[in-house]
Amino acid sequence: MKTPKNGFFRRWADSAWWPAAAWLLALAAAGMALGGELGERQAYSLEDLAERTEIRRNRFARMTPGGETALQEVGWQWFEEADFPADFLGRLAGVRELGVWTWPLRAELDPVSLETVFRNAAGEEAGRVRTDFAKVESARMALWVPLVAAEDARDFACLEELSAGGRQGVPEGGRGEGGGTTNLAFTAIHWTNGAVVLSLTNATGTVELFEYSLVYEPHVVTNVWTNDENFVVTNVTTVWSNTSPNLCGFTNDWRLLARVEADSATRTAVFTNRAAVPWVKTRFHAVAPLTDTDGDGLTDGFETFCSNTDPGNAHSLFPGLPDNLATNPATGRTWRDEALSRGADVTLVSSKPGWQMGESIGRGGTVTETFEDIQGQAIWLRVTEGGYSPEAFSVEVTDAVVAWSNAVTAEGHTMLDLVLVPSPTNACEVVVRDSGLVYPGIWQPESLGADITVEAAVFSPALENGDSWYILNNDAYSYDFITGNPAMPDLFAELTDSHVPIPEVGWRCTISYTRPNRWDFDTYPAGGWYVCGPGADWNITASMGDDIRGGRMELRTQLGSVVLTNVFHIRGHNPSDEAVEALLATSSWWFARAIVQHECAYTPEHGYRQFNTTGSLGTNIQGVATNDYQWCPNRSSDGIGWGLMQLTDPSPTAQQLWDWRANVQGGMNVLSNKQVMSSNYFEAVQRMYPAQYEDPPASYTPPGTSTALTAMDAATIQNFNGGACLLEEIVSPTQTNRYRSCWAFNPSAPSGSRWTFVPNANDYVKKVVLRHENSQ
Repeated sequence: MKTPKNGFFRRWADSAWWPAAAWLLALAAAGMALGGELGERQAYSLEDLAERTEIRRNRFARMTPGGETALQEVGWQWFEEADFPADFLGRLAGVRELGVWTWPLRAELDPVSLETVFRNAAGEEAGRVRTDFAKVESARMALWVPLVAAEDARDFACLEELSAGGRQGVPEGGRGEGGGTTNLAFTAIHWTNGAVVLSLTNATGTVELFEYSLVYEPHVVTNVWTNDENFVVTNVTTVWSNTSPNLCGFTNDWRLLARVEADSATRTAVFTNRAAVPWVKTRFHAVAPLTDTDGDGLTDGFETFCSNTDPGNAHSLFPGLPDNLATNPATGRTWRDEALSRGADVTLVSSKPGWQMGESIGRGGTVTETFEDIQGQAIWLRVTEGGYSPEAFSVEVTDAVVAWSNAVTAEGHTMLDLVLVPSPTNACEVVVRDSGLVYPGIWQPESLGADITVEAAVFSPALENGDSWYILNNDAYSYDFITGNPAMPDLFAELTDSHVPIPEVGWRCTISYTRPNRWDFDTYPAGGWYVCGPGADWNITASMGDDIRGGRMELRTQLGSVVLTNVFHIRGHNPSDEAVEALLATSSWWFARAIVQHECAYTPEHGYRQFNTTGSLGTNIQGVATNDYQWCPNRSSDGIGWGLMQLTDPSPTAQQLWDWRANVQGGMNVLSNKQVMSSNYFEAVQRMYPAQYEDPPASYTPPGTSTALTAMDAATIQNFNGGACLLEEIVSPTQTNRYRSCWAFNPSAPSGSRWTFVPNANDYVKKVVLRHENSQ
């Protein structure tokens, strides 16, 4: 199950989300604490309860992602038995909560009959009612409504006020029932002029306060229109518009508001939020003790509320990468969770006062939708024409390409689907007009009115790994890692809205890595596009086969006639010491491990480095920044050596840059070639000086070391880095063979002293031998 951003309401309804008694939640809404005014919580009849439920259901439906089912908490209601039918009361099932009996109800909407169906705690139907507020698009929302008897309502309100949402935050036996005194509890939530003051009891040490806000903006709308009785009506209305991202309707995630040291004598803490602006209509607050269980630099409260990482695992997002490095410090969210916050800013202007998405736009009315900040995304627009008689409508699209369209007509009524891609800017405008005219040939009285509705959803290509979404198009922080095994991360491409009616989607990606001496490009699938339905995903990793590639990934998505491009980055994690040394143990050269350790600058702290552990995380492409090379292939200071063995000549393949095993194997191949070169050198000396030739010394011990090398081993080691001695053998007037080694031969020297070891400028043989001796 993926973990979408802003999943607050789903998490709140899931008791498993609360890890311990220390977590506590409170709600401040419209100037009241969670308990609220008793008068506002009374349900006067089953019909009244159903109407309240449907009003809340419509609100929740607008605040949560379309297409996803969810269980939402409405808040407890109290009732008089005389106001409800006996058969309904007889079907209720009681639950003991905070020392008081409650009767939980699950309210569902029958999408066919549009009846509100109430089910008791056992899941059995307790009653059903039809109201004027029921809307079929809200049927995916199930609501949880606990009922409280009139005689218990005041006690329950006080207990809940003290425990601040104790049904989720305070376990059985907690403060609400007079049990233990270790549970955190809000004792009061007071609103003052421009501030919210929260008082906390049972607190010790430092306590963190977190806040979640629902923000709205006021707009004054003036509408002049003619009603069905031909009266001219002028309405001046203040409309509160949600300014939050279109996913879930929230303006932001949980954020750390303050830290307070509790009074040690009274065990109380007081938080004051002086930034309580009036257009924040609802606030959720939570507190947690200041602890960091896994030592990753993020507190347990921050990981639970803000970053959605595991407080008990310092590397819960990426193996080897602490969670604090995977978190955006500017927002308090993980870069991965921010993938789902990317939605267009949408402004809706309608000629019908109070118009909501999915409602009729009114006879002769218009709706103008302006989409901004929509880079790499697309719009699904659906205009449905229904009602008593077929009506004409028009759709005007500005600054967007219609990538795909489909119009279906049945019984004279039309449903139009459009997939729009903004071009050339990241903003576009759509105007839908109801002409107010019926189609010719089909007669109905005009007074019956039009029934044209408009729906729109922003969707985008997305990457996920089977559990969570990634962020795209953030050059500095949109990334995942090749594992130390090595293996590619599990990458799946899909659309964020699987209900888009477009018949098929094409997928392809290019992974590139460019440096001054690198220009690597690989495209997958190699033979063309991967084509699937809009609800399916593409397993990118499977399409790559055995290829291990990193760098910049451009994910291309074909929607009808348009291709969208989104950017992601792949970096690499280093192997474990044990894995590298197990592979090197199979080598025939005793000095192979020492060469690898020297080439990759091995230290026990940093290990074997196929990838850089220093620098900063970023794009690492040619011409962009200078130190953004963290987790990119380990590159020599001269810019030509790569990876564990600093492969230079021949130039390493893309696989050898990102697959440390391939890099080591490439180094072993180079050593084999250097050994052959060393043997050829000795043979060429013998051919050039047959009379003076004598075998090289039996052994050589570099100064400052205690390890004796054969002449061949010394020559092979030095040739890996570059020989100091050059021998040119003239074979013919047109051919000269050149050989390099660390051994110089002087045919005129006395016998027994004709061979001299000549170290290269790096004194490479000595350094490798010292590595060998120091790592024993």
